[in-house]
Amino acid sequence: MNILIIGNPSPDLVRLIKNSKYSKKIFTAVHNGKTDFPNIEYNSFGELITKAQSLKIDIAINTDKTLIIEGIAEEFSKSRINMISVNSKWLNLETSRLASKRLLMHYKINTPRVIAVPLDFPVVIKTDFPNCDIVANSTKEVVSLMEKFEGQKTFFEEFIEGPTFNIYAIWDKKNIK
Repeated sequence: MNILIIGNPSPDLVRLIKNSKYSKKIFTAVHNGKTDFPNIEYNSFGELITKAQSLKIDIAINTDKTLIIEGIAEEFSKSRINMISVNSKWLNLETSRLASKRLLMHYKINTPRVIAVPLDFPVVIKTDFPNCDIVANSTKEVVSLMEKFEGQKTFFEEFIEGPTFNIYAIWDKKNIK
């Protein structure tokens, strides 16, 4: 298979693809141009799709959430190029912490409580899009941080000690891997 990796993939992902018995030729379209594979430069999704078609790409793997928001998965789908990526419609479910929190609470899965007004400290301030978790230790810190996040959806969560985990799954409408 000819595979196109888009975005800035993790070294683990690159290694898995490189070592796969299904990988015939690997191309990348990475932002920084640093890659061990032929890198495709592009200025638009249309240009990238045209280049992917000329290289006979069998499957594209997108690792960039910004490109998902911009509609890369939908454009590749219209062009009949297989892509491993969520589309912009489902990105919110994947990345929205508020949506995730609602799902966890609905299914009674233990998760730190959301706090309406922080009275006990420390407290965690989270933005809806997973780019920030900040622990505030006082009302003064909360006020300062809320000014920093003005215009963003934020919420408070109780502070608990211990590791956090991200869990990813691939679903082909039949199996979850």
